[in-house]
Amino acid sequence: MKYSTIQRLGGIAIILGSVLFTAWAICWTMLLPVHERARDVSLMILHPHWIWIASLAFPGVVLMIFGYTAVYSRLYNKTGILGFIGYVFIILAYIF
Repeated sequence: MKYSTIQRLGGIAIILGSVLFTAWAICWTMLLPVHERARDVSLMILHPHWIWIASLAFPGVVLMIFGYTAVYSRLYNKTGILGFIGYVFIILAYIF
């Protein structure tokens, strides 16, 4: 597979990952009993919508990490050490 094809797929991955992550954030606040989280977290986890809402976040994060890696691979010559540090912080923020 050509390098430019991987970079294009990374761009598509970051867009799809962002859409999934945005859908997760909207569904999380609208469909789960978030206001009861401070009192009892198990109410939120045992909710019938929990599984499919939680399954939106994981592929979204994985796609975004692949997308950020593709974007960084395109820009690493221009960004230098500061760009690498920023890339590492973004990846660590999504992982942890």
